[in-house]
Amino acid sequence: MLKWFDKIITGADTADVSGYAIVGDGGIAESFPIPEEFNKEIGELLSRINELEKDKLRLDWLSDKDNHIGNVQLPKECVLRNMDSMRGAIDDAMEVR
Repeated sequence: MLKWFDKIITGADTADVSGYAIVGDGGIAESFPIPEEFNKEIGELLSRINELEKDKLRLDWLSDKDNHIGNVQLPKECVLRNMDSMRGAIDDAMEVR
């Protein structure tokens, strides 16, 4: 069993998933075909993972202390309670609602 999963490799198009390999520890650890009935669900999951990775990049960009062009407006008290983490300030603001 792998402790880390670095990447999921699929066909060129996530809508046409014919198999995948889990890459970890510097090489291909396991590779096997996916039953056709799971292709759609796996394609949807891979698309969702892709969207979440894009969201992470957006948050990383916004929270970069050297970023001088992007900004986020949050309640002052949430920012003051979380001076070390924009994500923490966002989480805090989400609970204030």
